[in-house]
Amino acid sequence: MQTDVRNLRHPIRVTIDDETVELVTSGYLAAAVGRTPRTIRNWRALNLLPPAPFVLHFKSFSRRRWLYPLDFVDAVAEIAAVCEIGRRMRRDRWLQWEQMVDEAEEQFISPLLGSGVTGPIHLRSLHRGSAGLPKH
Repeated sequence: MQTDVRNLRHPIRVTIDDETVELVTSGYLAAAVGRTPRTIRNWRALNLLPPAPFVLHFKSFSRRRWLYPLDFVDAVAEIAAVCEIGRRMRRDRWLQWEQMVDEAEEQFISPLLGSGVTGPIHLRSLHRGSAGLPKH
């Protein structure tokens, strides 16, 4: 993952089932794979990326933040390097990309959501770097 990206917010730490998890914005994901946030939105629309599993400030359009686990973002950055994504994602790489991203989703996102969760989990207000999640 790129470490020289400026102006990115620090990860948001939340506790899920007594485990601390760091969440980052979709903009952070975009920077990690060397793309724009618009590209990330397009990839989500094309099902090349899963929808963000967490959302902060859901009711406020200007403050709403879609969040991914940092471990998932790191995995996607590695996948982007393996799939040799240049300016455009070649069609022949889509299947490889989809398979690898699905595996990363199963490994890093699914365990956090629990069974039966169909939409993003809305985080409560944050207080100095921590957040509470509703009980499953």
